[in-house]
Amino acid sequence: MPKENLLICCAHSDDEIAGVGGTLLKYGSNTNILILIFSYGENSNPLLKKELVIEQRVSEAKMVEKALKAKTVFLGLQDGMMITKINDQYIIKRVAKIIEDFKPSKIFTHSLSDLHTDHRGAYLITKKALAVSGIKCGLYLFDVWSILSIFRRNKPRLYVDITNTFKKKIELLKGFKSQHLSIYLLLPLIYIKARFNAIKAGEGIFVERFSKEL
Repeated sequence: MPKENLLICCAHSDDEIAGVGGTLLKYGSNTNILILIFSYGENSNPLLKKELVIEQRVSEAKMVEKALKAKTVFLGLQDGMMITKINDQYIIKRVAKIIEDFKPSKIFTHSLSDLHTDHRGAYLITKKALAVSGIKCGLYLFDVWSILSIFRRNKPRLYVDITNTFKKKIELLKGFKSQHLSIYLLLPLIYIKARFNAIKAGEGIFVERFSKEL
């Protein structure tokens, strides 16, 4: 059987592991994975030159790429300004072309509930690009910096038991040395959500949850 194509549309490198890392580690060998990262995250460390931050974040993305046997593409949108690009037709068409060429069966991206404005921007751009592309596939949403999915309560949910890959997911997250402070703050939230999702799903110890966009 041909491998399934999975497209991950995320605002920054590290979001793909925080949001869907356990699932990608679980099914990666049976899938073709393309990670589309909208921004280099050049403003994430104001103490360093932007060029150095970009170099570090690209290197960290390559680490994930190797672990998942995936391919990574950076769009290069300005960090912190993604929400201002949600009606930029050039950007939307660029993403749509990537979707058309890759032909994913599933797209995973941020949700509108996420507290990070770049994450919400990435969701809106991805949703518009998918509509423009004409490709019919599932759009699955994850949260990084929020617990309550206030915009997704009535949407179908996909639960994936990541008990066997949760440890590796955490190891990969800790590999983002340039983001050590935010990762340190994020880890308890990831643990709590994974345990809560397992209780809701009635299976496993750690579970990732996604809402399907209708």
